[in-house]
Amino acid sequence: MANYDPNILIQNIDALMMNKKLTQRELAKVLGMSQPNVSKALNTNDKKSFTLDQVVGIAKYFDVPVDVLVGNHPKTSPDVNPLSIAAFITKIVEQNYAKFTLFKKEETVYELDDDGYKIEPEYKGKKQEISYPAIYFPSYTEPIHDSEIIEATQFGNKTKMLPLNEFLQQFKDIFKFYQDGAIPDSAYKLVIDGLISRLKKD
Repeated sequence: MANYDPNILIQNIDALMMNKKLTQRELAKVLGMSQPNVSKALNTNDKKSFTLDQVVGIAKYFDVPVDVLVGNHPKTSPDVNPLSIAAFITKIVEQNYAKFTLFKKEETVYELDDDGYKIEPEYKGKKQEISYPAIYFPSYTEPIHDSEIIEATQFGNKTKMLPLNEFLQQFKDIFKFYQDGAIPDSAYKLVIDGLISRLKKD
């Protein structure tokens, strides 16, 4: 455990505890430690730190990899471009996981001339309502036929996308905190990885 930054470990544990609303006393119980020792290990000014076994126990409890917990994130750069996004959207819509809707948003539009310059030097743009095709992931099916209604009353009508929508709501809130600078990079990555890991693969 020598090649890691203890401050990153502490930040990540704090973020996970905050996300799970876990107290130091509760974490101490999970690890078989005293609450004062947990407090010292979470204090960046204290020389006491978690042992390897305790770090592994924390990682298991929060269901995150040890490497991620100590800040060793694998460096990946996913290829995100209009082509890959279009292919992904096509696939999820064709498999009936997503539905189309219309989303309207007021935006400022700047018109350019052929040379790529604004038509007027002090042109400030024009507010326009823009309509976008958007997709959403229904958490519940809409029964239409009598047989579907009967089936829904007996078995419920939630879809596989309900957990995804719960994740997206949490992600939206956490991402806002991250954009506002309230969460450091490593802690943000750790919390999101933890949320994603809870989604079951079918």
